[in-house]
Amino acid sequence: MRTVAGESEIINVGSQIASCNIRFGTWKWGKLSYRSGVGFLISRDGDLYPMDAGLTATNPCASLVLGRHYTTPVKIAEDSMACLYSLGHKSEQSQVSVETRMWWIAGWQLILHRYISHQQSLLRHGSYALSVNPSDVSENKSESYVSVFSAGQGIALQNLGGFASVTNHDRLADSEGPREHIQGDYHVLRLLNKQVKRENGYLACMSWAGKEQSESVAWEVDSLSKGRWELSHHTLGSWLIEDETLPEMR
Repeated sequence: MRTVAGESEIINVGSQIASCNIRFGTWKWGKLSYRSGVGFLISRDGDLYPMDAGLTATNPCASLVLGRHYTTPVKIAEDSMACLYSLGHKSEQSQVSVETRMWWIAGWQLILHRYISHQQSLLRHGSYALSVNPSDVSENKSESYVSVFSAGQGIALQNLGGFASVTNHDRLADSEGPREHIQGDYHVLRLLNKQVKRENGYLACMSWAGKEQSESVAWEVDSLSKGRWELSHHTLGSWLIEDETLPEMR
């Protein structure tokens, strides 16, 4: 648990969901983090895990969107965490093993996924899902960064390496399916995507939620060398992370 500009954020390092409890909604326990004042998405279909606030895997025919059910903590520290989990299905031949590490500063999370995919999958990391007024939505987007604001609240997502594209999962009208967000009828969600085969690799990104637009701007990447990542920000200044688990991304 940490406090971010008066809001509470739960960093979900470990979760255990028995198969008999899946019917109650794994999204209550499985997301990578939860932020008060922002909320999250729920699902009306047990085979389609909500894609906000974490990594999901979609099988080739798109009949399954798989998220975290059981998570093993590896590291818990004041400014970082690490955990192990699987994105899989008990009766389908679909399995992606994941080690996720996270560091945080102000409203930002730096997230590193090391994945081992045992088949073709679409991996997607979702931002926080933002409840919005459809008539008051502003977006700032570039090749590797996107931010969205509505009614003074915003989200941002930045690709640091590994992901191939940015897409949307929004509900801005009643005709776009049933309500999914716990705090409002309409929402926006941004996704970083990577199509993988039977392979292993790394995915790195930064995710933000908050109210200060100056804090939401993209980070400048100074170095992503093995064991040492250096970034700089117009408002937050320099950020140095030294950890032997950090791969070279560029």
